[in-house]
Amino acid sequence: MPHEVRERKMALVSLREVSIAFGGPAILDSVSLSIEKGERSCVTGRNGEGKSTLLKILAGIDTELMGTVQVAKGTKVGYLPQEPELDDSKTVLETVMEGVAEAQAMITRYEDLCCELDDPKAAAEMEKLQEIIDRNDYWNLENLVERRMADLCCPPGDKQVAVLSGGERRRVALCRLLLEAPDLLLLDLMMPGIDGFEVIRRLRSSDDTKDLPIIILSALNSEQDISKGFQLGANDFINKPIIMEKLINSVTTQINLQEAKRKLQG
Repeated sequence: MPHEVRERKMALVSLREVSIAFGGPAILDSVSLSIEKGERSCVTGRNGEGKSTLLKILAGIDTELMGTVQVAKGTKVGYLPQEPELDDSKTVLETVMEGVAEAQAMITRYEDLCCELDDPKAAAEMEKLQEIIDRNDYWNLENLVERRMADLCCPPGDKQVAVLSGGERRRVALCRLLLEAPDLLLLDLMMPGIDGFEVIRRLRSSDDTKDLPIIILSALNSEQDISKGFQLGANDFINKPIIMEKLINSVTTQINLQEAKRKLQG
């Protein structure tokens, strides 16, 4: 009987023997980890174990480290911090629309080129732009923005950012981030807060994001807390928990959901 050949998945981001310290003891020491397409992880651990640092390394923010960080060619990593930076002088809609600024610029350029059809170079550029716009359905940007805002239950578009609550600000920032179409989403949401699980529920229920690779930073710090998280509705969404204590102590840690559940039940 011929051997079954399994297709090897390409890692979007991988860490190999990564160590980092900020003038003191190492926060992460010889950590190796890979994130592949379709994986949705929840990072759990006690304060000071390096959860936020891990996300910042994956996002390319913390770069003063030893070891290797490899990002697959063409991979766009989106990172949402706990306190996202928003312009308080803008409205919710103006902020969200920043996520489609590149697409809007393409459409504006395409419309400008319509007046230069006699120029062969302009015609060639216009053809390339139309292919990109058609492929990504940029002609329907308004509908896309409205759908994203509804998916995340964002505040009304005319509401000022300056008066938003902390949870509303994070939802607006996440909406903007999703509109940038990242290939990997890193969320510093500090679950299991109500806002964190509500965001998970909405991401899970949306056809546009249910298969998006996601890493969520968590306030959960024990296997009992992880069990509670499963009960609150993350169990059918999170498919690779990452437990910092095990990650720090093992170079080859790749924890799957079945193993975690067996340990919790034991």
